[in-house]
Amino acid sequence: MLELTARQFQKTWNGLILILMAASGLILLAFPQWFNFQNQVIIFTVWIIIFIDKIFFGEQFRAEAYRATKKLRDLTNQLKKANVKLRELSALKDEFVTVASHELRAPMTTIKGYISMVREGDAGKIPPKAQEYLKDVSESNDRMIRLINNMLNVSRIESGKLIIGLEDIQIEEVIEGVVREFRLEAQGHGLELKFIKPRKKLPKVRVDPDRIREVVSNLIGNAINFTPHGHIYVRAYEENEMITVTVEDTGVGIALEDQKQLFKKFSQIGVGVPLKKGSGLGLYICRMLINEFGGDIWLKSKPGKGTTFYFSLPAIINKK
Repeated sequence: MLELTARQFQKTWNGLILILMAASGLILLAFPQWFNFQNQVIIFTVWIIIFIDKIFFGEQFRAEAYRATKKLRDLTNQLKKANVKLRELSALKDEFVTVASHELRAPMTTIKGYISMVREGDAGKIPPKAQEYLKDVSESNDRMIRLINNMLNVSRIESGKLIIGLEDIQIEEVIEGVVREFRLEAQGHGLELKFIKPRKKLPKVRVDPDRIREVVSNLIGNAINFTPHGHIYVRAYEENEMITVTVEDTGVGIALEDQKQLFKKFSQIGVGVPLKKGSGLGLYICRMLINEFGGDIWLKSKPGKGTTFYFSLPAIINKK
C-alpha cells in the first residue's frame, strides 16, 4: 500500500513538472519579447535543475519508498508470528489452569468433608483446643477452594468457555443459603451476619443460580475478611424495575483512590489492618458475572466507616 501510494505521488508530481516545463517553453518561444536575456537564463537553469532531479533524486525517492515498504512488510510478518505465538501460549495457560484447578479442587473438597465430620464428632469427642485448630484448618481449606474456583472462572470467562445456564429465581433464596453457609465463620470472627429480608416477596431475576451464588459468596467473604468487629447486613429490595442486593459491613473501609481499582483483575489494596488478603480475583469475577446478567455492581465506602457493596439485576416484571 505504501509502495503504491509513493508511485502514484511520483507519477503525479512528474506530470505536473512536465506540464509546467512545456508551458514555460511554449511561452518562451511564442513571446520571446516578454523575457530579457537574464530571465531566459533563469528559465533554462531551472529546466536543467529539474532534469538532474529526475535523473538522480527520482530514483533515490523510489529506492527509499521500496526500503520503507519492505521494512513495514517485515515488521507486519513479525507481528503476525508474535500474535500466533501469544494465542498458543494463552491456550496452553488456559488448559493448565483448567487441569490444575480440577486436580486441586477434588482433594480440597474431600478434605473439607472429612474436617466437617471430625468437627461434628463422627470420629469421637474432640478437645476444645483441637476444635480451634480444626476451625482454622477448615477456614483455610475453604479459602483455598474459593481461590481455585476463582482461577477456574477467570480462565473460562476470558476464553469464552464459561457456561451460563439462565433460570428465573428468587434472589432471596440464594442470599439465605449463602448467609447460612457463612454464619459459623462470621461468628468465629465475633461478627453478626444477618439477612434483613424484604417485607414482601421480590420479583424474580434471570441469572445462573450457581454463578449468582458465587457473587454473593465473594461479597460476604470479603466483608468477613475485612471487618474486625461489628456486623454484616445483607439486604435486597426492588427499585425502578431492578432488584438491588447490598452487603453492608462495619469494617475498615476503602479509600476513594483505591475504590477505582477494586474491580480489576489481581487488584490488591492496602487496608492498614493485618487481616486476610484475597487473590484479587473475586470482585473482578463478580463484575464480569453481573455484567453478563445485564446488571451493575458498585460500592460506597469511607475509611474507618465500613463499606457497602451493591449489585443490581433486571427484575422480571409481569406487565398485564
